[in-house]
Amino acid sequence: MFSHPRTALLLYAVAMGYLEAAVVVYLRAIYYPEGFSFPVKPMDAGILGVEVGREAATVVMIFAVAWAAAGSRWQTLTGFALVFGVWDVAYYAALQILLGWPASLFEPDLLFLIPVVWVGPVWAPSLIGLSMAAGAWALWPMNYGVIAPRAWEWSLLIAAVCMLLATFIVPVALAGVTGLGEGVSLPAPSYPWWGWIAGESTALFVAVRWWMRGRLPTPAPA
Repeated sequence: MFSHPRTALLLYAVAMGYLEAAVVVYLRAIYYPEGFSFPVKPMDAGILGVEVGREAATVVMIFAVAWAAAGSRWQTLTGFALVFGVWDVAYYAALQILLGWPASLFEPDLLFLIPVVWVGPVWAPSLIGLSMAAGAWALWPMNYGVIAPRAWEWSLLIAAVCMLLATFIVPVALAGVTGLGEGVSLPAPSYPWWGWIAGESTALFVAVRWWMRGRLPTPAPA
């Protein structure tokens, strides 16, 4: 049995980030031969459906590999966060290598299409990905019984995730855009960075609490 599952997950996430970037290279060659920019162009309904399906499959793949590598539910959760975070960072690194994009971390990007369109500056998902990967790497091997997450901590973490998701989704929804079907273009909305700070700070607060508790020695059996 492979004795370093975190390392295997790390390698998988980097490879998956490159694969994601390769798909984007193809899409941009079709829709943005002169270079990607906002407003985002409408997509053919058939291509859009395939892309939504690919994104859903990506999330399933991340969960499946985390589940396969894990020895517990806790490791499934932290493994998912590890792969998701590294995948996101590796994706932008690969795009920079393949396309020389983004020229700046402040450039807006089309991030996701499920269940509606997500948009944000490159720095926002990149820093979230880095913090997810670092936190998950540290928490993966820790004893869940020692960490003993409280219900209010889970609630706070869920609220933080919702805040972060809202920063990508709400500005687009307020602009009246929910999809990229034919006839729908998307300008780059302003990004609520204050919501990102609130959500990220809250998530880090919970993760640090768990990490500090997880460093305590495991009680010896009676």
